[in-house]
Amino acid sequence: MEMRLRNGILFLVLIFLLPGCSYLMSLDSVKKDMDKPWFQEKLNPPREIQVLILSNEPDKDLEEVIAEASDEMMKQTGMRLNIIGYASIDKTFVPSQRGALQILHEAAESPGVRYDLAITTWGVMGIDAMIPFVGVMFGAIDDVYRRYIILRVKTKFILLHEIFHAFIFDRVHGGCITNSGWTFPLGTRCYWLTERDWQETMKNKWRDFREPVSIPEELRWDIIKEKKPTEASKKQLGSTGF
Repeated sequence: MEMRLRNGILFLVLIFLLPGCSYLMSLDSVKKDMDKPWFQEKLNPPREIQVLILSNEPDKDLEEVIAEASDEMMKQTGMRLNIIGYASIDKTFVPSQRGALQILHEAAESPGVRYDLAITTWGVMGIDAMIPFVGVMFGAIDDVYRRYIILRVKTKFILLHEIFHAFIFDRVHGGCITNSGWTFPLGTRCYWLTERDWQETMKNKWRDFREPVSIPEELRWDIIKEKKPTEASKKQLGSTGF
């Protein structure tokens, strides 16, 4: 009983403190500079990121989240997300997180279309997805190409968090939008890149998503094996909505 009371008090303290923490994190972000002429100049030229959605039926909720994330990315980096269409994916098997990313990779490569990011949604993926209050519980991205994204919850915050991992390679989590995300269940949000993360994102703005990324070995957790599309799979384009 005493332990429950102590935990309850701690939970209430966190609820009151975390919004303040979010505000403090935003002070180190590019939010304060986004309206300045020099910042606006740095956003040019714009880049359009081609997004392939992996789903067996239209997902309007996910499309809306992608649109919201695109608007925020455009303001901060001069990059926008463009949905090029859908491809099918088999989710009958519930794998580990790494296994789910492998399935996503293979499903995205099967149609043989040109894309930059492949995004899908998935439920709980084995025991490695069941750690409470850890950011990886809500989203994941592979550590080979940094282009395959799985969302367990469809929110702008989680999608932006994973997408910015596609441009930041020297560390796992920075601050603000790229922090660990563990405060997400309590409603704390910081949608902006820190100045350091923004610098690296802009440096990698024009990266080729078809090429593996160079990241420290200790950060390479979610490894996938490459699958090239065959000539037979390319003939399936007409059945995938492209």
